[in-house]
Amino acid sequence: MLEGCFIKYSKKDYTLLVIANLLLLGWLQFLSLGSLSKEIIKKDYNVVTKPLHVLKSEVYLISGTDEYYKYDRVIPYVLYRKQDTLQLLLKYNKVWTSNIPSQKWQLVNWTIDSLFSETYYYKKKK
Repeated sequence: MLEGCFIKYSKKDYTLLVIANLLLLGWLQFLSLGSLSKEIIKKDYNVVTKPLHVLKSEVYLISGTDEYYKYDRVIPYVLYRKQDTLQLLLKYNKVWTSNIPSQKWQLVNWTIDSLFSETYYYKKKK
């Protein structure tokens, strides 16, 4: 498209080509979503895990589900509690909105699965 504009409308004048490039790059940057921010993940993680009384957690995938590839981004957590160990999957999708920019990340679904019953005991620091 840009080369077509350049060949058709310019006669050794690069003004139109530069303007078309800037418009294309601005449009792509304006609509780009970027990566999923850590603040969104922390906020959603705190909301989900608040009633669970988690002692320790780490980002680690133990077992993938069939739904793992149905979402744009899945953040796996292993949650260690006194009585058991759980796996939390935060599932995010890019959602179209009427606001500008037109896409944003949204937590669509989350699941908690029991991994091992009575396997983790939190060691107290001395």
